[in-house]
Amino acid sequence: MGHRAPAYRDRAVVRLGGEIDYRNTARVLGELRKAATRASILEIDLSNVTLITSDGAMIFFDLVRSAPSGLRVEISGATDAVRRRLSSLGVDHFVHYV
Repeated sequence: MGHRAPAYRDRAVVRLGGEIDYRNTARVLGELRKAATRASILEIDLSNVTLITSDGAMIFFDLVRSAPSGLRVEISGATDAVRRRLSSLGVDHFVHYV
């Protein structure tokens, strides 16, 4: 018997760009939390992110901690440098790369 993919009611996509650091984490986190309330899948498109600091990456921990139960967080478009930063902080343990 095969595994069935979970049924998600809808998807929200948030496209981020530029630098994500201590100066804008509150704004970015607010945007992500708002989108998370509207969907079962939250795709965060990082293709236009040029830099993410440790402070900036912490928004993913805060997002998952405060997200509705069952939310699937997907990261798309992350550059190698951004993905290395996220991985070094352990973000890989609770997000999915697409």
